[in-house]
Amino acid sequence: MIPHAQYHDTARILYAYENKPKQHGLVTICTGGTSDIPVAEEAAVTAELCGANVNRIYDIGVSGIHRLIDALPDIRKSMQWLQWREWKAHWHLYWQDK
Repeated sequence: MIPHAQYHDTARILYAYENKPKQHGLVTICTGGTSDIPVAEEAAVTAELCGANVNRIYDIGVSGIHRLIDALPDIRKSMQWLQWREWKAHWHLYWQDK
């Protein structure tokens, strides 16, 4: 028996951690269709275990384009966080070279 082990049915993965990491940032996982959900859940659980907040948006492919349009604000939030992190990293590297 593995202490603290949990099985995630949809992602089909077994994972264990003693203390859940502090959540930070934002990752948005999107799928085009419902058949992609198990892989998307694997990515989402992995990101959460690495400490990311995860936003799941599923089934936004061509036949669900209206769901994509509805989800654009949430997708943009993830992109803004990423752009902020990239800007902050570049700024730090810029001043480190001076």
